[in-house]
Amino acid sequence: MTERRRDIDTQLKKLTVPLLRQRGFKGSYPHFYRDIDGHVDLVMFQFRSDGSSFVVEISYADPDRRNVYFRPETPVDRLQVSATSKRRRLGKSATGEVDSEWLKLDHGLRTTQARHFSKLALRVNDLLLREAEPWWAANRHAI
Repeated sequence: MTERRRDIDTQLKKLTVPLLRQRGFKGSYPHFYRDIDGHVDLVMFQFRSDGSSFVVEISYADPDRRNVYFRPETPVDRLQVSATSKRRRLGKSATGEVDSEWLKLDHGLRTTQARHFSKLALRVNDLLLREAEPWWAANRHAI
């Protein structure tokens, strides 16, 4: 694991994981879940293999598990975004033309890297509140 990966992990655990916990999520980094009356909201942090950037991917499992294509019998606390057929990467453009914004870890200046990672974690928090929460709510009500 690279130093920048350790640094962003630290900031996400310090700034983003507490937000997820406040909003009722359980699990451990990088996979989280929240069960609301059988509808399970899912969050996953996915990093590029070279460690240069990451995305936050969200999904859900409806109570009948119609959206879970891989082992729908999986217990709630073991469900992951990767086992679902309907998912979304946060930061996606409104037009849907751009898949997502990979959050870049390279900042260039070492003296400001910690600040850069804090800003990235706060950006993730904003995306969770502004994009993820409404998306999950819409999918809960669509059932």
